[in-house]
Parts: sequence; structure tokens; C-alpha cells
Amino acid sequence: MCNIHVIDEWYSNKGYECFIQILASFVSETNFEQGRVLPPIEQVKEINTKIAVQLVDYAYRNKLANYHPEPKDKNYFIKSQQYNVNYAPVLPCEYDWPVDPSITK
Repeated sequence: MCNIHVIDEWYSNKGYECFIQILASFVSETNFEQGRVLPPIEQVKEINTKIAVQLVDYAYRNKLANYHPEPKDKNYFIKSQQYNVNYAPVLPCEYDWPVDPSITK
């Protein structure tokens, strides 16, 4: 994301704690009542974005990022880098044609 080279022990200590807190914040009481200990899969992209923003913040605070200038809106920066699964339609539009060409609606 930011051309980070070294992340020292952040991954094993602060990073792990940060990831767990973000993940836990997405688990609701309703999820617990349903027997879930993890958030629904539909929230994966949002969770990944929050984790990435935390990682980028850490990298810039500790001078580990080599992407300059530092993005002002890190959330937007992260989202602009993420893969978009929404494709433009490749098939032509379909129209309903009247059975009898003399009849128009």
C-alpha cells in the first residue's frame, strides 16, 4: 500500500491486538445470539479497509512508509487501491420486442 519495507514486532504485538479489536467491533449481539463469533462474510471488505488504514497510520507515524506525500484521507487512499468486483456489463441491453410489429406500446 505505502511501499512499507519493515514492520518490526508490530504485527506480533500491537498489530494483532489492533486486528482483533477491529474484528470484534463488527460482531454484534445478534451475531452472538445466532452462534457466530466472527462477523458475516459480507463485511470482509469493510473490515479489511479498517485494518489497512490502521496499518498505514502506523507506517507513517513510524517512518516505515515510502509512499510520499502521505495521503490526507487514508481511508479513501486504501479504498482506491482495493480490487473492485463490480464489473461493467459486457452484454448488450435486452429489450422486449412486440410479437406483432404493428403493435406498439
